[in-house]
Amino acid sequence: MIIAYLLCGVLLVVFCLLLLAAFSYRQLPSPLQARTQTLTLPPNPDGVLSSHILKANAQNPNLTGIYGFGSGQDAFAARISLVEAAEYSLDIRYYIWKNDISGRLMIQRLYAAAERGVRVRILLDDNTMSGMDGVLLALDKHPNIEVRLFNPFMQRRFRLLGFLSDFKRLNYRMHNKSFTADSVVSIIGGRNIGDEYFGAGDGIMFADMDVAVIGDVMNALNDDFDQYWASDIVYPASTIIPSSTKPITIQTTPLEDDATQTYIKQVRQSDYVHKLALNEVEFLWAKVTLISDNPIRSQECQDDTVTTKIVGYFEKAKHSLNIVSPYFIPTKSGQKLLVDIAKSGTSIHILTNSLAANDVAAVHSGYAKYRKPLLKAGIKLFELKPDAAPITQKKKQGLASVYRSGSGSSLHAKTFTVDGRYMFVGSYNLDPRSAIHNTEMGIIIDSPQMAQAANEHILNNLHHTTYHLELSDHRVKWHSITNHDEPDTDQQIITYHKDPAAPWHKRVGVWLLKWLPIEWLL
Repeated sequence: MIIAYLLCGVLLVVFCLLLLAAFSYRQLPSPLQARTQTLTLPPNPDGVLSSHILKANAQNPNLTGIYGFGSGQDAFAARISLVEAAEYSLDIRYYIWKNDISGRLMIQRLYAAAERGVRVRILLDDNTMSGMDGVLLALDKHPNIEVRLFNPFMQRRFRLLGFLSDFKRLNYRMHNKSFTADSVVSIIGGRNIGDEYFGAGDGIMFADMDVAVIGDVMNALNDDFDQYWASDIVYPASTIIPSSTKPITIQTTPLEDDATQTYIKQVRQSDYVHKLALNEVEFLWAKVTLISDNPIRSQECQDDTVTTKIVGYFEKAKHSLNIVSPYFIPTKSGQKLLVDIAKSGTSIHILTNSLAANDVAAVHSGYAKYRKPLLKAGIKLFELKPDAAPITQKKKQGLASVYRSGSGSSLHAKTFTVDGRYMFVGSYNLDPRSAIHNTEMGIIIDSPQMAQAANEHILNNLHHTTYHLELSDHRVKWHSITNHDEPDTDQQIITYHKDPAAPWHKRVGVWLLKWLPIEWLL
């Protein structure tokens, strides 16, 4: 009897939700409604920023200049520097933009750039824009700023209701990230706009990676942005945000609170700011290929996706394949691919988050079941410790990101290297969501110098900042080296027989999620 009452209660709740979703449903407007057709502005050879870069481009024909950021504060300083240096255009797209310290500071500087006449185009995925309508509307109302939303939610206040009536459409998201100034320089990689990506505040910090690029790849990047900007799945924010929404007032000066002022002081000490001021930003020049999904996937473009291109580079591996992916769910087909590559004699190292460091426990449930078959094939698995906070060491040959003990860390960088020659930097995670449900982008860098430098830093620091996994007696074990920061102290290896540093309820939750048929959603 009790079970019958409970079942009736559940059915009643579901019925009410479906009824509410039906009554609150709003149809999408015409994609062309109130939309102007704009394209990337051609580089101005007389511009202060562009003239310097165009001169460097001319000295390195058919090559791309690359400058890497391992430090979040350097990455934020670089973006702010581009905003301040831009003279006529800023083209920006992101999956996440938070209304926190770094997000507000960026909005203020973009608004100030528009005030001095810079054209600003902002393309945002709408999945994470909850609570941002007032900010977006205030930006969009400026005559020099236009905000567009990728695959927007028509239900603005109770967004989850939208999934009940329009799940298939709303499950398709834009995960791309790019930040372009004056059509001549762009920053791409894994970082969104938010404090955890830029070392602001005192919450969890993401170990991430992105690069600034100039030169040959910029034509493809600019065309790719224009393709997304004009896509039928993208809508002007003004046609989506309800007319009753009140735009907020955007301050043109930074907030006076202690946290913001402290962060501003930290950013001013950024290595990038000093190099920029002294005109000492040294780009590494190499052949670079942009890979990006079509904004509207169709059956015709299934063989021309970021996934198929990445698989092609994996299949090229003859000696080494080193993968860094915070959300790693290889699927059965990916498992077979990696196992076959390992059987051919290729050394494979994979770095992902431990359960304690993973900010999405459901994703870890999808990954955990692949550990045994991968380890059995001789593939080396490493999981980031939750106390491995990011720092950066830089060398002339390119970008290098390592980790030290700290507090509240999670891996967010997405990169791989093949045979110490090819290196990928971008937005793509090795999971079904990136392969099926998201649009993604990134660059393939053909540079032994850069790939080998990245390998050196990744491999040399794995044992200090990660748990090294081993398969013993058909059970997974985690090994951790202690006292690695104290050279005069004997190092010890501690072995764990269950996910280390993770509370019991998190382990139980992951175990339960493993039995659900949700891998295709993760």
